[in-house]
Amino acid sequence: MRPLIGNKEFSKNIVGVYGRQIPEAESSPLDKRDLWNIFREEDRLQIRDVFFHNANSLIPHEVLLNYPFDEFVTNVEDRLWGEEMIRKGFSLYYAAQAAVYHWHGINHAGDVSRADKVVKILEDRGIYNIPAPNFSD
Repeated sequence: MRPLIGNKEFSKNIVGVYGRQIPEAESSPLDKRDLWNIFREEDRLQIRDVFFHNANSLIPHEVLLNYPFDEFVTNVEDRLWGEEMIRKGFSLYYAAQAAVYHWHGINHAGDVSRADKVVKILEDRGIYNIPAPNFSD
């Protein structure tokens, strides 16, 4: 029997499910804003969106055995994994009802040094690169 997502059977094409993160009362205003903006109240099936967050997630054991996280990457190993899964034709699922409290937001209260590391990793891997505009026309 496959695990359930709400009342739905866990599809064999869905390789990871992550849930909502709600800020704690003591979280900074920046972190509260991040969590409220990113972790919305609507479930969604992701077939193109590579975002995945492992702070509150479910990944079947056999999937992790075949597609492990990159142990040499810090900060965004979950997003790199999500990108790889989407590129391989799998789907991700965001289950809003699977909520937990989380004390910090995605951007760690605006920690610029952490943001620099994250951006460098994503740009070095070719993820989220923005092509330069062509103004010659």
